[in-house]
Formats: sequence, C-alpha cells, structure tokens
Amino acid sequence: MERKFVEVSDSGDLVMARFLKSIKTSGAISSCSSEVAKALAERAFHSKPQTVVELGSGTGAITKKLVEDMPPDALLLALELNQDFAHMTKTCCPKAHVYHDSAENVKECLGKHGKSTCDCVVSTLPWTIFTRDMQKKILTAIIDVLPPGGEFLTVTYTFATLLPKGKHFKKLLTKNFSKIRRSKVIWKNLPPVYIYHCHK
Repeated sequence: MERKFVEVSDSGDLVMARFLKSIKTSGAISSCSSEVAKALAERAFHSKPQTVVELGSGTGAITKKLVEDMPPDALLLALELNQDFAHMTKTCCPKAHVYHDSAENVKECLGKHGKSTCDCVVSTLPWTIFTRDMQKKILTAIIDVLPPGGEFLTVTYTFATLLPKGKHFKKLLTKNFSKIRRSKVIWKNLPPVYIYHCHK
C-alpha cells in the first residue's frame, strides 16, 4: 500500500529541546530506523528509476534498504562526508557505489558513471545545522542533477519545522520544486521524523 502524504503546512509540533544539543554537534542522534528506511526505499523505487543518489549515507542504514529494493539494472550512488562512515557503508553495501565526498559534488560523482542526472535523490542530511548559504548551495547541487519530473526525498526531524533554519529550508523547497508533500509523522524513529517528497 502506498504511503499517504499530506501537503506541507505550518501546523505546530512540540520542540524536543533535549535533542537540540546532540543535533548541533553531530547532525544526528541515531541511525534512521527500519521504518524510515522502508518509507524512503518505497518512494525512491516506486516507478523503478534507473539511477538513485543517497546523500549522507551514514553507516548504511538507509543504503541497505535501497540496495534491497533496487531493480537489478539500477545504479545507486551514496555520498558520505565522514570517512569512517563511508567505509562502513561500502563494506555492508557492496552493490552501491560509495563516495567519501560532500553532497555538493554529486554531479561530479555521477559523471564518473557517465551520467549528468539521476531519477531520485534521497537525503538524510542535517539541514538544520547547516548555514543558510550551505543549505542553498547543497540544494542547488541537488536541483542541478534532477531532470524535470525528478524526485527529491529528504528526512527532517519533526521539531525542525519550528526552528529558523528549518523554516528557511522549507522555503527553499517551496521556491525550487513544483510540488512538495510531507509524510505523516514516522513515530518509529528517535526522534520522530517527516519525509519531504519533492518533484522538480
């Protein structure tokens, strides 16, 4: 059954203040849950795209599910800035092409496979700890590799929508994508998250 998405709104969520310090220092509190991984993989491959890019693979929690669900002839790239995490992802997901690189360089990584675009970009990047300029820079790089109709899926903590940088990021999405939907809260994650589903 396809997961239901709702239009983006500003309905409030309680801010989980106890998590903020951890997010500011590490960008993530824990690996994404299997429920989040399942939701992302379902959306990423619902129309059987040939090329998917994951930004911020971490230790490979999402990558594993993407590899499991991708068609045999699909291409999956994963970019991770932390060298140790990139190595862990490469070890546990040999079918994925893992790069120890910044999300800004997604086009260069695709170019190594003779491609300039991809069908879908999946992200678990910690948007709320980026500066506004960095948010714009990375999102510009993402938009640059998505063809018309391309999809962008990104995870955000529920309380992030109340933070200034979270609000700024949502404005960037609204400005740059023709259609944006937000999933219902995925409670089986620490902390709970939304998934933004954006069409170029």
